[in-house]
Amino acid sequence: MFRGLVLICLFGYCLAACDYTLTITNYKKCDKKEGITVDKVTAKLNDKCNLQFTGCAKLTKPFKSIDIKYKGIKNGIPVITGTKKGCGFKYDDFEVKCPIKSPTEYCAKPNWEFEIPKEGLGMAVGKLKGTVDVVTDGKEHFCFEGNGEIKKK
Repeated sequence: MFRGLVLICLFGYCLAACDYTLTITNYKKCDKKEGITVDKVTAKLNDKCNLQFTGCAKLTKPFKSIDIKYKGIKNGIPVITGTKKGCGFKYDDFEVKCPIKSPTEYCAKPNWEFEIPKEGLGMAVGKLKGTVDVVTDGKEHFCFEGNGEIKKK
């Protein structure tokens, strides 16, 4: 019976393990504007292949609204694009409330994880680029970009 339990546990562990790694090779601000900075950005795939990241965004100006435009690029081809409202964004016990006073800092929490469809990771293997355009008060743009790579273990 004990051997059976061990085999079940090992089988369950193998199914839960993530066969991919994510490495961020660089992350930078692509403009010289003051008002928003991002520090200590890292990202990884956990054992369930969910995305976990660290880092903080510091807002040194007051803002009434924030819109976030993002693009994911693989081999020079956009594979994901979208727009999200920053104001009202909620995750777990975290919420962005507008207007935003200055200075304000938003940091990712260690327990945050975002589900990624595991079956799609095979297609994501390779070098990736991401760009984020943060539009504040409908007019001022702040640009951030990063490069990374997803590999099969």
